[in-house]
Amino acid sequence: MKFYESKAAKFIAGKGFYVVLAICMAVIGVAAYTALEKSEPEPFIEEGQFEENNEDFIIPSMPDEEDLTFSDDADAPVSEATDVTEETNPPVFVMPIEGNILKPFSEDTLTYSATYKDMRIHTGVDIAPTVANVVVSAFSGTVIGVDENTNFGTVITIDHGDGIVLSYCGVKNVTVKSGDMVEAEEIIGEIGTVLNESADKPHLHLELMVDGQYKDPLTLFDYH
Repeated sequence: MKFYESKAAKFIAGKGFYVVLAICMAVIGVAAYTALEKSEPEPFIEEGQFEENNEDFIIPSMPDEEDLTFSDDADAPVSEATDVTEETNPPVFVMPIEGNILKPFSEDTLTYSATYKDMRIHTGVDIAPTVANVVVSAFSGTVIGVDENTNFGTVITIDHGDGIVLSYCGVKNVTVKSGDMVEAEEIIGEIGTVLNESADKPHLHLELMVDGQYKDPLTLFDYH
């Protein structure tokens, strides 16, 4: 027994010491490697890996940098909408008869009446025909009256809209009646007789009322 103990002691004291040390180092290295392998984190889940096992969970792919575009309009000022009011052209009235002005409108100035031999106001304009005796509607509208008047003879009154009402006085052979719709230049009659202006040559006495006030009829026409 002492023999084996003596040989083991000699072995350890000699080269055996290094052998034992190497074995111990190897054991420690294996243990450290095993511990390190167990402590490593799980590998990163690559794009689309879950598609095989879970259809409800898909990692979206990031776009390439070159695919990222930015609009310059983001910083552009936003223009405010402008309220554009549509311009409406004024109605174009035509002369109801082609002729010359025999007597102008003079509501504030007295004019001589050849029929009554005195001075009086003239609330219309007298137009003596030079081509034909036909009277036409100056503009589209609604006939609101065809009446016999003791001063002006037969009077056709037409509402042309926008508060404009024209009275065509001293007309004969009337072709319209109250309630009729007429168009511009539609024939409504012929030159007849204006009773309180019978001393003058045949003419059309035309009166204009705008919103119930007498106005110069020539303001409706491009008359020269």
